[in-house]
This record gives sequence, structure tokens and C-alpha cells, in this order.
Amino acid sequence: MAKRNSRRGETGRESPRASWQEFAKRALSSVVYAPLLLALAYFGNPWLLIGMLVCGGLALWEYLHLVRGMGFAVQRITAGALALGFFLWPYSLIWAGYAELVILPPLFFTVIVVCSLWVLLLPRAHGHAQAFTGWAMAVAGAMYIGWLLGHTVALRDYIYVRGELWLIFALVVTWAYDTGAYLVGRSIGKRRIFQHLSAGKTLEGTLGGAFIAVTVAALYAQFTPFPPSPILAGLIGLGAAVAAQLGDLVESLLKRGADVKESGSLIPGHGGILDRIDSLLFTGPYMFYAALIWASLQLGAQ
Repeated sequence: MAKRNSRRGETGRESPRASWQEFAKRALSSVVYAPLLLALAYFGNPWLLIGMLVCGGLALWEYLHLVRGMGFAVQRITAGALALGFFLWPYSLIWAGYAELVILPPLFFTVIVVCSLWVLLLPRAHGHAQAFTGWAMAVAGAMYIGWLLGHTVALRDYIYVRGELWLIFALVVTWAYDTGAYLVGRSIGKRRIFQHLSAGKTLEGTLGGAFIAVTVAALYAQFTPFPPSPILAGLIGLGAAVAAQLGDLVESLLKRGADVKESGSLIPGHGGILDRIDSLLFTGPYMFYAALIWASLQLGAQ
């Protein structure tokens, strides 16, 4: 894995030519994956569920590789089973159409957790402390990727008021923030922030990304059938910008601990899958609950 270097919004040592070459590579990669994700969001299941399961599985693999690079012996099967349980938990609300079925998702998840703990009791070569630490890191990865990413899928079908538009909104605003923060930070960023997590973050990049996210959110509501008004969409977009920044910083902390620049090399110009969805892991749940609150308020007003 590549040694650590700066990421989005960097102001430092790269020449302008190298910087824009990297941006061109990122843009070309985006031409491939962005339309694919938008199509999955629009057409929905089963392709959306399959696509997100693939993304989540690859991101979890990268997480496990990072954690093992820190010296932790993580149980991969346990991590995968727990991540699947976390992933299906928010989405299973769609399937629980009858009150008596609501017990099934937490029951399923509880069985997975109990079984994963039981596996710790089996004889193994390493010590007891290492076994439990490995299980804890597996649970952390399952929550970080499985639980958070599951909200993105649930947003499409559980939000009964144009769920596809809410999911596309989440994707577009997240990309707007990431791209805006990258471009503004590269161009005029000087005041560095969060240096203990990421050497490349700047105040100008963060504010620029937030401004572009809010603008794109308002325009999205203005020119699509998206239910909220442009002003409300802009406010939701501002919250999404904060969530995107948190997601980026969390992954930066993870990579700093592993002393690497990128989580992988699957996507040219972006690194790994986890590098690409780190912001979405936070904006997805944020948008799910924002949409849920908005839909509930609309029902209450009727």
C-alpha cells in the first residue's frame, strides 16, 4: 500500500501541473462510476441492493486490510457476517410491513452478534486479549461500513415520497461538496485545519465545498421534482456538507493510523472504494433521517 500523502484540498508540495493531472484522472474515473450510481439510484432494486452490497464488501475488505496493517488480527468472516447484518437492518424496515414482523431484524442481528461472540470461545493460536480485540475491530468495521451504508439503500425505497430523488440528491450534494472542497482547496487554500488528521485540509476548501454543496442542492430542488423547496434543500445541503466532511476526516484518521495515502487502488485518481464512499457513509444516514423527518412533517400537516 502507498505511504501516506495529502488528499483532497491539499495546498502543498505538488506542482500545479501534477495537481491538475490528478484532477483530470479523477474526472475521467467519475465519468464511469457516477452515471452508474445515478442509474442504480433511479431504477432501484434489485440492482441498487446488489451494487451497494458489492461496494460495501469491497470497502470492508479495504478496511480490514488497513486495520491488519495496524497490527490487529481481525476476523474476516465475523466482520463480513456482522456487516451484512448491520447493512440489512435499516433496509429491512421496508420488508417489515406488518407489526409482528418488526421483531425479525433485531432478532436476526442479535443471533449474528451472539454467534460471533461464541466463535471467540473456540481454541486459537493467539491469546485471549488479541482474540477479543480482533472481534472488536470486526464490529467497528461492520458498524462503520455495513450500518452506515445500509441507510443509503433504505433511503431509496423506505422514504415513500420520491425516494429515488432523495437518494440522487444525496449523491449529487456529496459529490458537489467533495469536488468543491478539492478544487477550492487546491486553488486558493492556505489556512490548514484538522492537521492532526489530514495535512491537506484547508478552511478555504471546506467553506468552498460547503458553498458549492448548498448551491447545487438549491438548484437541484429548483429544476427537478424534488419535494422540498430550494431554500429548504439548501439548508439540508449545508448539513450534508458537514456530514461529508466528518466522513472524510474519519477515513483520514483510519489511513493515518495505517500510514497509507489511499485505502486501495481500484479507482484511478480516487484510490479505493472506501476513499470514494467515505463521505457518503455519513451523508447517507444524515439524508435518510432528514427525509424521514420531512415526510413525517408532511403527513402531520395533512
